[in-house]
Amino acid sequence: MHELEAAARRLEGKDVSFICLDCMGCTAEMKRRVSETEGRPVILQWTLIARLAD
Repeated sequence: MHELEAAARRLEGKDVSFICLDCMGCTAEMKRRVSETEGRPVILQWTLIARLAD
């Protein structure tokens, strides 16, 4: 298991509405893997910045 999925699993049972991957180097593939692992909405930092700037 990749360390990203392991980190996502540590959120199981926690009261978390969504997950924000806050590294500019995170990719859409990383987002997909975290979302599949945790089953919660995931947003990438650069996506959020682009939407706010639009």
